[in-house]
Amino acid sequence: NSLIVVGKIKSNSFTSSKLAKSVYDAGWFEIKRQLDYKCANAGCHYIEVNEAYSTQTCSCCGSRQDSPKGREGLGIREWFCRS
Repeated sequence: NSLIVVGKIKSNSFTSSKLAKSVYDAGWFEIKRQLDYKCANAGCHYIEVNEAYSTQTCSCCGSRQDSPKGREGLGIREWFCRS
């Protein structure tokens, strides 16, 4: 692949105890580090993106005005941006 995109994941949202948090944190860091290293070696791009509002943002213009929101918007799988 020429591009690998990974979400900026905070491991504390997956854990409940202090020991588990450190284990998950070390694991996520190592995966990201290896991906970055391998992509640099292979000539492909590695990007970490913020996942906030990623399902509500228009991929063309970046607008979030007309996007589906709330429980009623969960059934909508395709939407068209008016911007």
